[in-house]
Amino acid sequence: MIPARIGRPMLYLALALTCLLPQSCGGGEGTGVQKQGTVNVEGLKVGVPESIIKDAVLTFVLDEAPAAKAGGRNVYLSRTKDSKGGQFSAQCKDGNCFRLEAIYVEPITKEQALDTLKKMLPTAASEPTLRADDAKNTDVGIEKYDAGETYVGEFILVEPKSDKVKQVAAIDKSKMKKDGAGDDAAKTDDAAKTDDAAKGDDAAKTEETKTEETKSE
Repeated sequence: MIPARIGRPMLYLALALTCLLPQSCGGGEGTGVQKQGTVNVEGLKVGVPESIIKDAVLTFVLDEAPAAKAGGRNVYLSRTKDSKGGQFSAQCKDGNCFRLEAIYVEPITKEQALDTLKKMLPTAASEPTLRADDAKNTDVGIEKYDAGETYVGEFILVEPKSDKVKQVAAIDKSKMKKDGAGDDAAKTDDAAKTDDAAKGDDAAKTEETKTEETKSE
């Protein structure tokens, strides 16, 4: 039995100090914090502050490769895996995680990939919807999912039109800098929109030309 004069005050002090430690008494949405120095990868959301990942030194390690630092990014690789066997990669810039990925050595089904994507997205995101008529990406084995104005999902397939997925990514476009690290997914989106706009302009010009020719006749 612990002496009342010594044991209880010391116990209260220990509990108070525990709650003063960073991350020891819980965190906000998307942190997935369990205890100091760790984070649950399956509870992590794209868009969280970089400090959440950086401070989880027992779960994530900074990728020191020069390519990983391109454009002022920091890339963190998980030491642990999710329940499907995926290793996580978090790309951060300007203090926030703008791209969260899960990489699977053993490919998973699209249903499993969709489950992973939903867990990566914050509550502000809408239900992920497969982007229609995205032939350019489909031909190279990439599927895009829209989850509102800000969030985009991406599946990297084992091969074009395959039912197996080897990589799942969630992107927060609001946390990206267009002149910075350069997220390939966002660049592809912008390029596709530019191509579509150009095609629309060309079609309009062709139609105008036909109209003028008709009038001349």
